[in-house]
Amino acid sequence: MSDKVRVVDILESILEKLDDVNNKMSMIEDQVGAISYDVMKTQERLGAVVRQYQQERERCKTLEATITRNTERIARLCSRLAHAWDRIYRMEANIVKKEEEEEVSLGEMNVNATENHEGTSERDDDVAERIKKEDGVDAEEVKRLLLALLDNGEVAEGSA
Repeated sequence: MSDKVRVVDILESILEKLDDVNNKMSMIEDQVGAISYDVMKTQERLGAVVRQYQQERERCKTLEATITRNTERIARLCSRLAHAWDRIYRMEANIVKKEEEEEVSLGEMNVNATENHEGTSERDDDVAERIKKEDGVDAEEVKRLLLALLDNGEVAEGSA
């Protein structure tokens, strides 16, 4: 019997060890379940991060395209502005040139008008009458303005 007792003791020992192994397996399964849950949640968060990254990347592409279009538009506007300034400078130069020519011309006219002033009053009356008939302007006012122009080379502001 002693062999039987010994076999029973060995079997009981094996059963205890199997119970320990079974308990450890249950604990490992629980830990694997918890890890699996953590992995699943991490995958969900990672998926959300990937989606957000893709949205941001698309947004950046859209912003880059907008910046490119706006940069090209600004370049075109700057070019147009440069051409406009060039035209303005040329027009200003032409105006200055014409003003200088007119000043010279008016100076010559003043000299001629002063020399011929005595014989002009009859012609001034004719011109004044013609203007009054055509435009309905008072002949005396026109005559006064013409005389002022001949005398001074210019009409005072507010007189016209």
